[in-house]
Amino acid sequence: MAFHLEHAMKLGISESRTKVRVADLEKAFLDFLSSHSTAILRWAMALVFIWFGALKLVPGVSPAEAIAGRTLQELSLGVLKPSLSLPLLALLEVTIGFGFLFGRRLKLTLWLLMGHMAGTLTPFVLFPHETMSSFGVPTMLGQYILKNCVLIAAGLVLFGSLRTKESEATCGS
Repeated sequence: MAFHLEHAMKLGISESRTKVRVADLEKAFLDFLSSHSTAILRWAMALVFIWFGALKLVPGVSPAEAIAGRTLQELSLGVLKPSLSLPLLALLEVTIGFGFLFGRRLKLTLWLLMGHMAGTLTPFVLFPHETMSSFGVPTMLGQYILKNCVLIAAGLVLFGSLRTKESEATCGS
């Protein structure tokens, strides 16, 4: 900040005026985020789920294909083979993605997300030697799976925003 302040003073802009401009910019940015952050989060989630789901529709393209197929086969006690489970998983992910994109039936979309995310974390239990190289040290696959904690947190934020919208609707009527 010191460099910018010195530069501003050389241009004849006072320190207090510079601080006011920064404060105004910050306020405008925070106002924008207050109004749009949940929509931006939904769109980011939509991008991830549509993209990753679409990759699973093309055999051999998704880096998660093998672990997802084996996990679903284990969870279904061998009933769902990867040839069936992967297209179903792809359909689920794309459906979740479009739910986020359009914001329709968001509560249902979020419940689908949470169920799906519970399943994505099961390889830590089912295949610990593939997901952790030692205690507390995830493999690359483990890191790929662990990032789902961020998606879970994002889903929880969106769930919370539903409560806020319901409260506003109730108070406004």
